[in-house]
Amino acid sequence: MGRTSLWVLRVLWLLLPLTAGVAMGDLLDGTSTAVGLVAAIGLWGLWAVGLVAGLVPTTVALTVLRLLAPAPVVVGVIALVDDPGPAALMAVVAGAAVAVVGFHPRVGRVFVQGSAYGDEARFPLRPPGQLVLGPLPVLWLALAASVAAGPLLLAARQWAVGAVVSAVAVGLLVVLPRRFHVLSRRFLVFVPAGLALHDPLVLAETAMFRWRAVRSLTRALATTNALDLTGGSLGAAVEVTLRDPESVVRKERRPGDSTAVRTGAFLCRPTLLDGAVAEGERRQRHG
Repeated sequence: MGRTSLWVLRVLWLLLPLTAGVAMGDLLDGTSTAVGLVAAIGLWGLWAVGLVAGLVPTTVALTVLRLLAPAPVVVGVIALVDDPGPAALMAVVAGAAVAVVGFHPRVGRVFVQGSAYGDEARFPLRPPGQLVLGPLPVLWLALAASVAAGPLLLAARQWAVGAVVSAVAVGLLVVLPRRFHVLSRRFLVFVPAGLALHDPLVLAETAMFRWRAVRSLTRALATTNALDLTGGSLGAAVEVTLRDPESVVRKERRPGDSTAVRTGAFLCRPTLLDGAVAEGERRQRHG
């Protein structure tokens, strides 16, 4: 299923110039030659980057793709507001399809697995709820708006405003993609010898356990007292129960601070929870 979803995403992205290109062309009608040229170069450039990212599944490509995936639907909405019609509506539908498939958990699993070493099975973790419901969309909009507006303002000879917005865009490009990439590097890992929780948001170092130290790996009950290592993500969790308490090193709020905590059980939230539990049980039987 994951590979099928990936191919659907590739086809949808490949067809964007046909499904959304007309509306984008109409949106640029009436602009100056310089503005139209800069916009066209930017759109084709981003489309090419997204196409390459979709062809080479890795965690880096996943970050690139998910930074780009919301853009087509935003452009489609702008086109629909500017000139409601079939072409603009098609752009919105095509863009929404790209975004939905691009953020599908099965697609995320394929990309994360693409960076795996040897006989690893990687399952991405859900992002923290407080980020999804707040800062992430706002930061993405700030990044997208500044990156798009800066060059267009300069092309329109709005030198002062264009220079300021472009400087903001450069600053955000230096900082934000690396922060977004942390979300692509959070996963529960199964290997022949055991399991590991790799979560740079929650843990100061990867927590690793051999199968002989793991008692069970199951869907967590609401009443569990296991150590919460989910980072505030939403949804059902996996509970890993250990035979004896072991230490995990959690990050603290202050940068650089960490605390070693001994626990006999902990929680994490893979995006594909049932698949992670099934894979963990299979690995444990053969471990």
